[in-house]
This record gives sequence, C-alpha cells and structure tokens, in this order.
Amino acid sequence: MNLKYGSRLSNELRDKKGLNERMAQEYTVIDGNQEASTQRQNQLNRRSRLETYGDILYAVSIGASKPTHIMYKANLSWVVMKEYLKSLEKFGLIQSTETNGNRIYHLSDGGFRVLKQFLEVKDELKLSGE
Repeated sequence: MNLKYGSRLSNELRDKKGLNERMAQEYTVIDGNQEASTQRQNQLNRRSRLETYGDILYAVSIGASKPTHIMYKANLSWVVMKEYLKSLEKFGLIQSTETNGNRIYHLSDGGFRVLKQFLEVKDELKLSGE
C-alpha cells in the first residue's frame, strides 16, 4: 500500500515538474526572450534612484541620524547607502557632522524642501492610480 502511494506521489511530482517546464517554455515563446522578461520583472520590483533618495531623506527626517540607522530605515545595503549619502551631501540636501568619532546626518533646509515635494508628488501619483 505504501509503495503504491509513493509511486502515485512521485508521478504527480513528475507531472507538476513537467507542467512547470512547459509553462516556462510557453512563456518564453510568448515573450520571445526570457532574459529580457527577467530584467523587466527586476525593474518592476526595484526602486528608482529618485525613490531611494526620497527614502533616505525620509529616514533622516524621522530621526535616523547614524549611517546604520539610515541604512536599515531606507532598506539599503551599506555600500549603496554610502554612495547615496555622498551624493545627497554633495547636492546640499543633507549635512554631516562628526561627534565623538561618529558621523551624524541631518537634513538641510533644501533637503526638507525636496522631501516635502517628493512626498507630495508621491501622494498625487498614488491618488491618480486608484
């Protein structure tokens, strides 16, 4: 009895695997290029540079002043976050100070203005999309 059940289960798994492979092949035929479709899907899931800048500005505005706190609040890797912080500092949107060997970040007046505009545009786009 167990042998019969095990055999039926393995046949079902094999059929599901075959179905998944056929569906993937059909999708590739319809799409024409599986690599391009994967890239498009990744782009849909990823944030734009503007959204990332906005997320960092927002994180700093709600009190994340240390680099690791900003990294976690903005959901970024360390290397990426450091590059974005350099850019924002160069643009004059954030200011950094060193206190007791720790770098602390604050929004500049320009950073507050840009964040306010970013949040307004983001809200408008969400309203128009509903």
